Amino acid sequence: MKKILASLALLILIVNLVLMVLGYLDALVFWGVLGVVALFAFKGLHRIKK
Repeated sequence: MKKILASLALLILIVNLVLMVLGYLDALVFWGVLGVVALFAFKGLHRIKK
């Protein structure tokens, strides 16, 4: 449960950063954030598997 809340807070933080740089490098940032989120999800799944 704590992990979900932490990841949610991180997501909100990332969204705020994306909104800050919107219209600047929005596409690049969007794919970068998507990659980071995918990495976190993969790490979480890997941890659950163990």
